[in-house]
Amino acid sequence: MPLIGTMLRELGHDVRIYVESLGAVDWERVIGSDVVGVSTITSTAMRAYRYAERVRNAGIPVVIGGPHVTFMPDEALQAEAMGADYLGLSPIFVTATKPELMNQIGLEGIGPIRRATRLPLIGIGSMNETNACSVIRAGLDGVAVVSAICCKPDACAAAEKIMQEILRARGRV
Repeated sequence: MPLIGTMLRELGHDVRIYVESLGAVDWERVIGSDVVGVSTITSTAMRAYRYAERVRNAGIPVVIGGPHVTFMPDEALQAEAMGADYLGLSPIFVTATKPELMNQIGLEGIGPIRRATRLPLIGIGSMNETNACSVIRAGLDGVAVVSAICCKPDACAAAEKIMQEILRARGRV
């Protein structure tokens, strides 16, 4: 989520990233947000769920992602109960932007998470026009892309190709 935040900031959006070990969370600013993303590892999962619940109770959509939620599909149910609006699963495939995450979910890992929750699932990690159709068919609701559009000479055309593959997966093309 920090990478997505950085990209949004570069596109002109007002983005704040809080890392508790580096400083306090500005809750006034958080509660004034349009959407909040929470990324968590196992040691911070319970606190992340409480944060998500607090934000959701304020009427703000929450995206919960990170390694813990991704690799603990049963916890997807807890994230849903705590107020998450979406789940970010990462990495679906090994990615150049996060080489330290070597354990990919893969197509076969999407199904168990899909069955564990009704929340929309957003795939992160090497999402592009060659796999967007297959990951949607496997159970994802959407994909988050970085290099698949940012590293292309024509970002709009690249985004359009990915969208066409998503529509194809949904039987709309």
